[in-house]
Amino acid sequence: MNVLKCLMLVVFIPALAHSKTIIDDSLSTATAFVINGTHYSDRLVEGLYQSQKAANNSLSKEAIAIKLIQNQLITEDAIARFTEQQLWNTNVGFSKTSRLAIHTTSLLNRLVGNDYRANAPTAESVIASHLNEQWSAIETLFKPARGLAEITLSPEKTEKLSQIKLATYHYPKANSATLDLKTLYTSQNLQGKMAFHQRNIKHVATLINRHAHQYMIQAWVKHTQKLTQQELSTIQSVAKNQLVSDKSMTLQGLTEHMHDDNTALKEAAKSISQQAILSYYFNNKDQFKITESASGWAIQCENQALCEQARESRANGNSYQSILNDITGVKPAKASASSPNNAQITKLTRSEAKNMWLANVMLVSKENTLGKPIRAPQLKNTEPGWYLVEVTSKETGFIPANNEAVRYQASRNIAKQQLIQQWQHTSKLLHEQAVILLSKPYSALRSALIRAIEQPHNHQLCQSFNSWTGNSAQNRL
Repeated sequence: MNVLKCLMLVVFIPALAHSKTIIDDSLSTATAFVINGTHYSDRLVEGLYQSQKAANNSLSKEAIAIKLIQNQLITEDAIARFTEQQLWNTNVGFSKTSRLAIHTTSLLNRLVGNDYRANAPTAESVIASHLNEQWSAIETLFKPARGLAEITLSPEKTEKLSQIKLATYHYPKANSATLDLKTLYTSQNLQGKMAFHQRNIKHVATLINRHAHQYMIQAWVKHTQKLTQQELSTIQSVAKNQLVSDKSMTLQGLTEHMHDDNTALKEAAKSISQQAILSYYFNNKDQFKITESASGWAIQCENQALCEQARESRANGNSYQSILNDITGVKPAKASASSPNNAQITKLTRSEAKNMWLANVMLVSKENTLGKPIRAPQLKNTEPGWYLVEVTSKETGFIPANNEAVRYQASRNIAKQQLIQQWQHTSKLLHEQAVILLSKPYSALRSALIRAIEQPHNHQLCQSFNSWTGNSAQNRL
């Protein structure tokens, strides 16, 4: 996925050379650049740069600026092409408002976090929590749930949530805010909602404090005028652009998330012909290489301590046969039907494995490396206990060309390449239509874009793409 993201960045940048990118002498030194009328201040770019630097990320200001430009143009395109429901319905429970609040707060933390923490009032002075007095009502509304599939709430109960007030926030010279249960509950993903159904009052209290932090830092910034109104407006746009650009790439099949089966990519893969799949297979055969068999040793121990003792003995040069003779509670692992009582295993394959779990362990283990003790999972045909495995050799082969796994992987890879080519054309049009004004101090940004074209594998730019993500923003609050 990282390779694809870098590739996307590379194909996106060349079009910038054709955009209306102008060095504007009339821009104030406080302005870094303007994209289609949206002003990005030098303080914003500098703050993002310093926060990345503090996190030991070696990102240049140019890389940060490129990402800001890219996200805005992708967002403007996405809003024109996709419905709001497509852009915000992520099927994990977050509302648009809550996601924007999380990302906006994360950006504010990057820019003024240290100053805020040193000078802002403490949480206790601005938050009045009503959680304890409302907890009995909360427990009656949420049915206990043991798993995510059991999280359900009727429409009637959902409506009642808005009537339960959890906290009141008040910052001097700012409007007070009240947090109700419906707002807090609907702003959580499935894991967060589980805390309510499990009656986890400690976790709910943490969520209230996090929500209070979002209110407090925004009220403090406005009250102290640490940032201008234009900067605050741009920060909110940047937060939105992070979310929308990522969603847009997903909707177009260009990026995938760990738990998603990308619908656009899946549909595009259906149109790939068998001839194209076979051609891809023979031109990229190494992608379909697999370990067919493994040879080595495997023993089973009654407990972890015995396995550690056996491992130490083996590390000291003792044979497995002597280990079996000398240590009580250690026996050969029954890895295959051909060697049920022998610790030495020869050319074990998945097809002849008596213990499929152990066979998989051997097939993925490194050659000539003494592994650490592994506890057996509770699976059918797997004896409980601890295992010690040492692989001495492996034989590799290739997945057959007519295998379903080949069709699945090859068709998706071909489809993804085609979608990237389509996106190249779209991105070129976006940049040709964009008006980007650079202030004099940022005039070198244009040269940086040209260098990126000449050096498509620029590590720094790829790193900026991989490290700049809103997905971990909640962890930075």
